[in-house]
Amino acid sequence: MRTRFLTGSLVLVLAASAAWAQPLGTAFTYQGRLKDGGSPASGPHDLRFRLYDAAAGGSQVGPTLCLDDVSVTEGLFTVALDFGAQFAGQERFLEVDVRADTGLDCANPAGFVTLAPRQALTAAPNALFALNAGSLTLPFSGSANVGSGSVFSITNTAATGTAWGLYGQSNSPDGMGVRGLTPSTSGFAVGVWGESASTDGAGVVGRATAISGLTAGVWGASGSPSGIGVRALAFASSGPAWGVWAESTSTSGTGVSGLASATSGTTRGVWGESRSTSGTGVHGLATATSGTTYGVWGESRSPSGRGVYGLATATSGECAGGWFQSDSVNGIGVLGSANAASGVSYGGRFFSNSTSGLGVQGVAIASNGVTYGGWFQSESTTGTGARGWATASSGNTIGVWGQSTSSSGTGVFGWATAGGGSNYGGWFQSDSTNGKGVLGWATATSGTTVGVWGQSDSPDGWGVLGRAGATGGGADGVWGDTLSSGSSAFGVVGSEPNGSPGHAVYAVGSLAATGTKSFQMDHPLMPETHYLNHFCTEGPDPMNAYSGNVVTDARGYATVTLPDYFESINREFRYQLTVADGAGEDFVQVRVVRKIQNNQFTIRTSAPHVEVSWRVEAIRNDPWVRAYGYRVEQEKEGEIKGKYLSPELYGQPKERGIHYRPDIEHECAPRDLPVPAGEAAAVRERASSEHPSPVNVPEETGVEN
Repeated sequence: MRTRFLTGSLVLVLAASAAWAQPLGTAFTYQGRLKDGGSPASGPHDLRFRLYDAAAGGSQVGPTLCLDDVSVTEGLFTVALDFGAQFAGQERFLEVDVRADTGLDCANPAGFVTLAPRQALTAAPNALFALNAGSLTLPFSGSANVGSGSVFSITNTAATGTAWGLYGQSNSPDGMGVRGLTPSTSGFAVGVWGESASTDGAGVVGRATAISGLTAGVWGASGSPSGIGVRALAFASSGPAWGVWAESTSTSGTGVSGLASATSGTTRGVWGESRSTSGTGVHGLATATSGTTYGVWGESRSPSGRGVYGLATATSGECAGGWFQSDSVNGIGVLGSANAASGVSYGGRFFSNSTSGLGVQGVAIASNGVTYGGWFQSESTTGTGARGWATASSGNTIGVWGQSTSSSGTGVFGWATAGGGSNYGGWFQSDSTNGKGVLGWATATSGTTVGVWGQSDSPDGWGVLGRAGATGGGADGVWGDTLSSGSSAFGVVGSEPNGSPGHAVYAVGSLAATGTKSFQMDHPLMPETHYLNHFCTEGPDPMNAYSGNVVTDARGYATVTLPDYFESINREFRYQLTVADGAGEDFVQVRVVRKIQNNQFTIRTSAPHVEVSWRVEAIRNDPWVRAYGYRVEQEKEGEIKGKYLSPELYGQPKERGIHYRPDIEHECAPRDLPVPAGEAAAVRERASSEHPSPVNVPEETGVEN
């Protein structure tokens, strides 16, 4: 027979209907832990109990109690014992015999093992005698409630002051202040229920004072699939009441740590819920004024998990899935970081299922300073600094909406810092037929405002890439608009750094404009107050032009050599010759004596040594024109038939304009999430020394750093 051990505790159980000051019987509940060979025993066991007046020897008092088939689960069992009126203040000791169930009747002594030593009965059974005195004195302030079905219930009914329903403390490095265990595998099981009715009380306070080791202020466990390990309830209708208040004074500690240890499935490290119309599901506060502190730190190691998940389930009203705020002048309201060096990683991903909702809205409400509505960064060679995706197939959806009301702020700023690879400062896409990949809006009517600013430092990256994947409708890859009427306002600005072989603006395919096409410079005679504009020459054919000067020889001949690619990209050549210097002659004639062959042509003048200015024009014949051609007169098709590029020039209303966008004029007017009263000044971001302004624009663009 293997060695068996037993430890136990005694708990008083009284009938719920009995009067408090009267004796209610002699039965008591005995809870024990049974070990078999050092391991918790399980299964049915037979138990016999005898009561003695001494720890060894002495006399037996009361009858022998024999219990068949007692259920033992993980070493734990609970039985009710009644030895009669044997408790009048004298010492009593319990002796227990045990055997695994063999089918024998409990009265058969075969196989029983007597456990030693006897257990002293000290508190709960002797409390039966104290009940006859009509009062119960406990070593704490509050009240003790004893009722049918309860082990022991402690409450504190004080309405004010620092009151605890239960206070647990452990000084052990591996101890537990309070541990609640509900072994039931079904039903509404609660490991620990703490409750306080005080406006500044605490339902449960657990304190682990050891400065090292895996200590737990409160540890709650529930084995029920719908149970709660720890549940805290603050039901006061006013005042700063907390369902759970967790605190860590360690310099590297954690106020609240939520761990979802399952390696698959929809797991949550921390789940916070508030049903108040102005409540907070989870509120994290880091009050330290320095150091790398976190209001909330969420982490998930599951491939489909979420470090932090915010969900606003209300179908109407001004609700926010997540609200983040920083009051520091160098702080960041939201910082999303994708640290993976490869793969499709996201610094931040946000969703809105509402037909008029916003996946992400960043608002920088400071009226001055270098502020950012949103700051996104990815250091992965294939990562994305910011990605906005509006997947609705209809409606006025917006992949990303960025807005700044500051005269020097930035509505949306995307920065891809990797020096190589296909990275994007910003990637925006809309699959809706009326959606926008990017909508940039500069609402300030003065100052240097930018609807969209895109920049990439990679040799093969994109500052802004706009793509409209819809095959029909008024789809725009990038739409830039400015409401300012000043000459320094730009719907879209492209900037090419000095010395770069790139392009400020580059079109893959055709480029068109409804107005004039020009280049602009500071006026050379009035550079401080005026511009000088020069305009492009228009024509019904795509033309190339080449020109120069040449001097004929003693016989009056000269050969003009064109670029070696000339004949490969041109056709239908046209010649213009003008005598620039007649060399003293009153009249000199000039003509082409041999047309272009092998990228050369020859001219002859009627006199020797004459300077001639020449010009050759030709229709483009490069592979792009040969493949796609061009149309001078083009019929309007589909939904644009009956509309105008400039309806006002034909006496038509603006609604008949091909590029008229009612959603931009009306529905897409600036939309601000309301800022709670008293917090408007606190919702701001300011660039720190770690994030210097990347703006590097030549002065003539009018955009300042």
